[in-house]
Amino acid sequence: MGNTHFSGQKGVVIGSPTEGNNGGLFWCPLLTSTCSRIDIDLKKETHMQPGLNGALLGYSMSSAFYNSRGPITVCAPRLSWSSAASVYLPGGCFEFNERLQEPQLNPAPSAICLNVEGSNKSIDLRYCTFGASVNQHPYRPKQLFMGGPHFYFDKGVGASVNTNTFERVITSVEDIPSNTLLGSSVDTTDRLYAPLPGLKSYELYVAYGGPGVPSSAVNGFTDKTTFGTEIVLLFQSNKQKGTNNIKPLMRIEGQSFGSRFGHSLIFLEFNGDGWDDLIVGAPYQYSNTTVGGHRRHGAVFIFLNRQSYFYTPVDEVSGLELFSYNHPETYQIITPPSHNCGNSHIPGFGATITKLGDINHDGFQDFAVGAPYEDNGGAVYIYHGSKSGKIQKPTANNCANDLQSPRPLEGFGFHWIEWRDLDENGYPDTAIGAAVSSSVAVLRARPVVKLSAYLTLMDSSTILPSSLNSLMDCTHEAQSITGYKAPSAKCIDMKLILTYTSVDGKPCNPYKTYPVLILLKCNPTNEWISEGWEQISQNYSPDYDSKCTYNQYSNIISKNIMKEFYKNYSLSPIVFIREKSLSNSETILKDCFKRNESAYLTGYDSPGGYLQLEGNAFCRDLNKIQDKIPFNQDELNLASTLRIIFRDTYLIDQTERLKIGVKWIAKMTEPYPLADQIDEYPVADPRENTELLQISFDHPCAIRQCCPTIRVSYNVKVTR
Repeated sequence: MGNTHFSGQKGVVIGSPTEGNNGGLFWCPLLTSTCSRIDIDLKKETHMQPGLNGALLGYSMSSAFYNSRGPITVCAPRLSWSSAASVYLPGGCFEFNERLQEPQLNPAPSAICLNVEGSNKSIDLRYCTFGASVNQHPYRPKQLFMGGPHFYFDKGVGASVNTNTFERVITSVEDIPSNTLLGSSVDTTDRLYAPLPGLKSYELYVAYGGPGVPSSAVNGFTDKTTFGTEIVLLFQSNKQKGTNNIKPLMRIEGQSFGSRFGHSLIFLEFNGDGWDDLIVGAPYQYSNTTVGGHRRHGAVFIFLNRQSYFYTPVDEVSGLELFSYNHPETYQIITPPSHNCGNSHIPGFGATITKLGDINHDGFQDFAVGAPYEDNGGAVYIYHGSKSGKIQKPTANNCANDLQSPRPLEGFGFHWIEWRDLDENGYPDTAIGAAVSSSVAVLRARPVVKLSAYLTLMDSSTILPSSLNSLMDCTHEAQSITGYKAPSAKCIDMKLILTYTSVDGKPCNPYKTYPVLILLKCNPTNEWISEGWEQISQNYSPDYDSKCTYNQYSNIISKNIMKEFYKNYSLSPIVFIREKSLSNSETILKDCFKRNESAYLTGYDSPGGYLQLEGNAFCRDLNKIQDKIPFNQDELNLASTLRIIFRDTYLIDQTERLKIGVKWIAKMTEPYPLADQIDEYPVADPRENTELLQISFDHPCAIRQCCPTIRVSYNVKVTR
């Protein structure tokens, strides 16, 4: 977990539960590869049974203090307790001060476990394992939530404890089958329900995962109706009607036997509606995804909070379902993507899910999914939130064997820390555990720059001349282009300008440019532009309707008919010089369509081919963009030049803007700077690297024909 030391130094606290006899803790300052052990004598601090080791100290950790100094909680779920003639395994959690010293054992786990009715007669009832999961909420830092998955015949339990008064509540075991393992995962939120009547503040709610294989036995026979269904239960965190045993407000069941649904879970508000959504991992979920003819296992379940679908936000007594399989618009399953890391049949996809903060600064929270059993050491995936709430394919995957490490990483993605700005550069960082190789990789988010594309005429204007026939003649050049051969073709040269700007307004470095690989297409389809993403208003202009209408008594052809005509007869009225066909561009096309590779095929749905260019992006200050300052001549000299041919001016709909789709791949200059020296790094998300550029026609359509027309000529030969 990320931590701020009392000295102000930031770093990572690492738990090593199999270190030595009972586990251990390490403090690792940032930008160093050396860690120091945090000393703790468990036998001195507890009532451990002599000779009974394996406490697993460091198995789970939490803190309510995200980026400031404060205590941390460290748990040992197999911590033993010797009492009279009995030995218990209640587990336990310690609170360390901001100096990472003076551990204080929380007495609640032993008090709960030692007072289970019948525990003095059954060994199974002495095995509670509190601390298998732990969580604290920043708004209630003194309230500690712990999971004990082996409590009461492995039914499992969740406990909420006030660390000042030690007042506690636990979840009821009623209606929880044996082997449920409730409490294997935990998270909290105060943005689940609206405030209760008469209250202004939001209540705190907690979710516990039960990823076991629950079953019920009646007269020695298994009740098949409840066999193998994992669950996630949501609770109000306080007492209910004066009782210390709380019952769930909501129950969500897994969908397949042995999927370990609930092995991991988080609350995350990733669609910007102000209500926390629920993400649940099922690392052994049977999947329809196949690789090499074999199915891959693992899934992540996305449940959107349905509060925004109601007329007004509802509270917990409404009885309405906030998370449900019954509403397809608020439910989604993510399965393991294919990638270059390797494709294990059981990668453990969903074993860990972690909040990353807004790493791409688009206003929506992002998250990561770990697959620690993936081939070649494990893998992790980055997913971005969006306004629609629909999670698209991962924008990045990190493979264990891609990271520079003094030893091969194994089990990479076994655990993550939630986002922390460890290096104080304004961007969230993370650390990823590779448990099998006893290693941790710290990934630091760097400041990023956003690239933009602009299209102008050679004089930097954006208006085409009023008469296309006044343009230079390019009939000879047009003859070499596949498709319709017009008797007269006109052309015009344009400038494609690529700039980059710091997302956070950092000043420009005039000497730094980024090499960029560019792909252009005339009049692309919406699918080509969006690849199925929601279109962001600031990036994409509205689709203007043509003023040209179908008239059966004239030679004007409707827009839809004209588009079909272009497509069926390869009749592209506007083309680029040196453009290539789709089949000859497949390699670069797939590179540009990283979120949905099949989207490149939508190029067949609009006429014309593709133009590939290489260019350089130069820096442009944010204030110039905001003030819409025109490009100067020095900036225009850095632009790429392209030539557009109008193969027949009669086929051009001048009531619509000329639309050019642009996709690009930004590259870093080599050699790469050291990690702690990078202050600019291009956005890699393909959603940010696509734009629809538009140029208007300057024409008085009221007094002359501006719509596309087909001129038909006949050659007649009379013979005997």
